[in-house]
Amino acid sequence: MLAAFSGLYSCSDDYELPEHNLDVEFKYELTCSETFLKYATPQVTITDGKGYERTFTIDDNMWTGTDHKTWTQSVHYDSLNVSSTMAVTYFPKAGVTYQDEQEFDNVHYLSCLISVKEDGDGRRNNYTIIPDFPAKTDVTASALESYIEGLSSRTTTRGGSVDLKGEITKIEND
Repeated sequence: MLAAFSGLYSCSDDYELPEHNLDVEFKYELTCSETFLKYATPQVTITDGKGYERTFTIDDNMWTGTDHKTWTQSVHYDSLNVSSTMAVTYFPKAGVTYQDEQEFDNVHYLSCLISVKEDGDGRRNNYTIIPDFPAKTDVTASALESYIEGLSSRTTTRGGSVDLKGEITKIEND
């Protein structure tokens, strides 16, 4: 009877952590057009599940690519039940002269890939947040200046949470 009871107990809803090497990755990618970066500077804040924050400005030398510049940052965990978010705010560059832009390439977006890998041999679970992004538009200098200044009062956030089962349970996409 004791053996039967212990067998029932092992089938409970308690989840045992797997005995594998885990890598939970939050890979953030910020993409901005070269034209957009003439007028704005991105500032990012990365926050973990415990509320620890790191804030920094992305300098011109931190980008890769040509017409559309890309900056990537990965946050890794070796356990489950974790979370991470990245928020980006764009600030007007100081001393910039705004000019009428023919086909202003208004590209600026933040994406996030959340993946849970076991033993480095592939993904067990993943989710990608890739938002729509603005296209080219004709913009007058006064409208462009107002637009860029308005961006500093808005924040874009991406990220999420991974539970004890390795499932992605929360998605941040504002």
